[in-house]
Amino acid sequence: MSEKIILTVVQDERIKNFLKGAEKQDVMEKHFKGWKDENNKCLSVLSIDQMARILYEPNSYEVEQPKIQSGDWVTRITGVIDHRTQ
Repeated sequence: MSEKIILTVVQDERIKNFLKGAEKQDVMEKHFKGWKDENNKCLSVLSIDQMARILYEPNSYEVEQPKIQSGDWVTRITGVIDHRTQ
């Protein structure tokens, strides 16, 4: 059994967004040709083999959770800055 591919939260979100409006083979074709949109450049670091496994092999990847600790400053998607105290 192969090791799981580790995706960032952003990579996971981009792939899931594509799959809402496209077929897996369309995503593979875009990956093969190269991602032109700046928002999708994060997917360029994945090999063709890795993208194929992510799309077609169940349980082939994990999403890396950000390591946020007490006292860290974080930015929400809304752009609000928050200081975590607990």
